[in-house]
Amino acid sequence: MINQNTKLNLLKYQVERGMLPHAYLFSGTDAETKNEAIDYIFGKLLDIEPGKYLAHPDFYQVESDPITIDDIRALKTRASTGPLLGKKCVFYIKKIENLSRQASPALLKLLEEPGPNSFILASTENANSVLPTLKSRFAHIKFSGLLASKKIEKPVIPKKAPEGDEAVKFLIEALNYARGLAKKNPTKENVSRFSGLLKAVSELSDPTINKRLLAEYAIMLL
Repeated sequence: MINQNTKLNLLKYQVERGMLPHAYLFSGTDAETKNEAIDYIFGKLLDIEPGKYLAHPDFYQVESDPITIDDIRALKTRASTGPLLGKKCVFYIKKIENLSRQASPALLKLLEEPGPNSFILASTENANSVLPTLKSRFAHIKFSGLLASKKIEKPVIPKKAPEGDEAVKFLIEALNYARGLAKKNPTKENVSRFSGLLKAVSELSDPTINKRLLAEYAIMLL
């Protein structure tokens, strides 16, 4: 299972590379990590300090109970006008489980035909409360509640070094494993392993870097 820090790092990688999908669903009971991810994404997309997005003219939040068809129509109208200051209109549907039956088809249509400059994020504690037809239109990340006792699980080491996005995923999993070991038992070996993997992951920002070679390096360290 991918841990919470890995999910945050993957999101940051997507934002920095312009790889975000047009719509995300965040579910789960780990409110702290979920909110950290929301603040980061909104701050980056709106080019504003995290947590300061509520007053931004390109930000629109829906948090009615229930969320009505008029709420979704207003969101759709705002999406059609495009951003006022930046490159994106950012919409946040808070507690999507409050979506009324009448509003669901309107949101489904918006998700199927998103505005070219729009990003939609919906949140809920329970993904099962979202209609499957709606949920399938979102990229979904679950932020599970943190367990009282956490095991440091070593990532599965592939027989062959992965490439592309799989290499990125493996590197981040390896980094988080090494971070956990270094915190739990800060021996010279564990700290050195973490430092090496941290350097390898930082090199992902170079678009010319060979990700497969970085993954091979990570395999050697593990």
